[in-house]
Amino acid sequence: MNIIFEFILKGSTSLDLFKLYVDDLKARFHEEKKQIKEILKETQFEVQASTTYEEFSEMINADKRGASFDPGNIKLTFSSILDKVELKEKEKLKDEQRKQKKLEQSFKNMLKKFEINEETKYEEIKEKLINEEAYQSIGTDQDRERIFTEYISQIQETCLHHIKKIKKEKRKKKRSRSKSIPPNEDSAEEMSDDASKAAKKDKDHANGTKKHKKSKKKKKQVSFMKLFNQHVF
Repeated sequence: MNIIFEFILKGSTSLDLFKLYVDDLKARFHEEKKQIKEILKETQFEVQASTTYEEFSEMINADKRGASFDPGNIKLTFSSILDKVELKEKEKLKDEQRKQKKLEQSFKNMLKKFEINEETKYEEIKEKLINEEAYQSIGTDQDRERIFTEYISQIQETCLHHIKKIKKEKRKKKRSRSKSIPPNEDSAEEMSDDASKAAKKDKDHANGTKKHKKSKKKKKQVSFMKLFNQHVF
């Protein structure tokens, strides 16, 4: 702070003073952060994911050096340490999940050595698995049965997919066969006969229409002659 007063006496601008103040805060933060870590090491206090800020600050303030620390710096230091702890916990959890997944896959690979189908029950096959290393590597029998059930589900899905694939191929072959087979001679003759009959029917209908018109015209002529004769004679 003495440096800031010196700048004021020298007539520095507000921006210069602000930059100097920020630099001073940064320097103080890094120095206090270093001292806080020393206190943690000396007291063997380990920050965990469940540690609260109240617990952390109480421990720091219990040290005589903590009385001079800025509360904001204590909180920033706690957040920084907690972030690293949580990241480490996440990586540890991921690593455990990868290991567990590997063990479960080994268990499923072991099951392939036995005669197991979608109808097999866990209790039926359990006695044959007990001496297997992959079986023993799974902690509880509940987990073993869960993995076994997953394996059976995979078998069922594979069978269902295979059946669907066969049906699809059969439909394709059937469509391809129906397109490639030409109509036989009997069908051609039937089609020809049908066409001939249809043509004959159209022709008879046309001739019948012409005869009907001629007959109608002739009747009109006869009726007219009768009427004429009645009036004249």
